Amino acid sequence: MRARGWKRLVGVDIGARAIQQAKDCLHIEAYCGSLEEAQLQSNSFDAVSLSHTLEHVPDAIEFLREVYRVTKPSGRVAVIVPNIGSRAARKFGADWFHLDSPRHTVNFNQRSLRMALERAGFQVETLKTNPRMAYHTTLYSMVRKGGGDRRVYTDAGHRFPLDQRARALTLSLIERAQCAVGL
Repeated sequence: MRARGWKRLVGVDIGARAIQQAKDCLHIEAYCGSLEEAQLQSNSFDAVSLSHTLEHVPDAIEFLREVYRVTKPSGRVAVIVPNIGSRAARKFGADWFHLDSPRHTVNFNQRSLRMALERAGFQVETLKTNPRMAYHTTLYSMVRKGGGDRRVYTDAGHRFPLDQRARALTLSLIERAQCAVGL
């Protein structure tokens, strides 16, 4: 964002390590705690990015109302959340990787995300599904469905069997194709 000319960059996270890293490595203004605890001024941000955040907060609408409060009237908000309406979510059901209670307190499909944003005061300009994480979500869901060791989620050195990778690639390509045509 700084390379694109933004003057003020602010980060808020509940993880002290993430905040320290943001301050030390990225040299940005950063607050540890909730968005409310950061006590940011109303109408002070041109843009807000929520990447895999909303599914973790206990009350998504109240959180979005706080985001609305700190965003300028002409500001933009970008939200990325797992899509419980995705092909992988339907295929894997209870074994879908993003059904991760208590870490994920709520999951959204396009309709419920639109409703939450509108209830918080936002006008939704565009809403689309992006299959960017479909391959890994499918791989991890396969592990969960097969009762496999969940440590593979955080083991960067883990190598999935070729047949699993091929099935995950096939399913993720189908999901990509569906998204490309608006499904």
